[in-house]
Amino acid sequence: MEAHGTRTAPATAPKAGVGLRIGAVLLALVLAFITAVAVVVMIDIGELTPCADIGSDLSLLNDEGECFDGSSTSKTISLVLGWPGAIMAGIATLLALAFAVRGRGGRQLGIAIGVGAVLLGLSLIIG
Repeated sequence: MEAHGTRTAPATAPKAGVGLRIGAVLLALVLAFITAVAVVVMIDIGELTPCADIGSDLSLLNDEGECFDGSSTSKTISLVLGWPGAIMAGIATLLALAFAVRGRGGRQLGIAIGVGAVLLGLSLIIG
């Protein structure tokens, strides 16, 4: 029986095992690659002029002669969703490393992966 006014320590969740921690390191490597690719793609999309805006002025093409094959609205939406998605992928990378070290924080890692995947997915589908 607990005395009045005393508090018990909150129950803590057990730490993850070695297998999950090794998996988190591998996941961090995959997420780091996805983050790097997402950043490069967002930079590339940001530098491209929509093909509809070029018309006969070929000086608006980039150095490789490419243009964004979509409207300026879809380009804007892709960038508005893509950059936060890339940032969330980077945060998920750090959370995966933190999970590997501490053995805790799997829920936050899952949420960050989910949000990043949804944002990047929508960015690519719309773009």
